[in-house]
Amino acid sequence: MRPAAVLRGANHRPVAVLKRNRVAFYVLEPRLFEAMMDELADQELYCRASSRLVNQLRAIEVDIDEL
Repeated sequence: MRPAAVLRGANHRPVAVLKRNRVAFYVLEPRLFEAMMDELADQELYCRASSRLVNQLRAIEVDIDEL
């Protein structure tokens, strides 16, 4: 079976490919993969920003016009 046909048959949702009744890998459309990668990047950026906000003693006040 062709991967594109399988995805169409799964209504464009991810498909688990099994090997010996265990998931070997997933097939998904590039659009979904890119959305997942964007979400992970956003989560990483959020975690980094929130961890930096916790320690405001090290913060340096700057004027945006002086940058």
